[in-house]
Amino acid sequence: MTASASPVRRWFVPGDLNGFFGLVVDNLSILGFIAAALIGIFQFPAEVVFTRMFPGTALGVLVGNLIYTWMAHRLAAKTGRDDVTAMPLGLDAPTSIGMALLVLGPAFVGFKQAGLDEQAAANATWQLGMASLVVMGVLKLVCRSSAMRSRGRCRVPACWAPSVARR
Repeated sequence: MTASASPVRRWFVPGDLNGFFGLVVDNLSILGFIAAALIGIFQFPAEVVFTRMFPGTALGVLVGNLIYTWMAHRLAAKTGRDDVTAMPLGLDAPTSIGMALLVLGPAFVGFKQAGLDEQAAANATWQLGMASLVVMGVLKLVCRSSAMRSRGRCRVPACWAPSVARR
């Protein structure tokens, strides 16, 4: 390999398969908990969980991972490094569980108590969940600018390093 040749970018390295299955199992366990909580505790219609919530979640995770992969590929090309990797995107367990138990389930029960039939209450709850995700995304974008300004003045715990590694 000459000095002017670009490095070969590896798409898979040892450990990728293990990481993939770890992420899949983690996400499936979270989805299983969400389904069990909504359907079992709150009597949420399974049809809405399995035909709207889960496919939308899977699509979001897939698209997010493809975007992260594209970003890592661009960074590798820009820097000439062959060890750039994409950050895996998956469900956040505390937020997902909290949304199911503290937002979606109680909202569904509240919509039914307000007089909506089960399907209308499920649709309203699904829409509330989608709106909540949009609001959380906007808040993260808004808070990002102040976090970017303040991170140079604060020490970063090692567990946060992946979140703030780009300086």
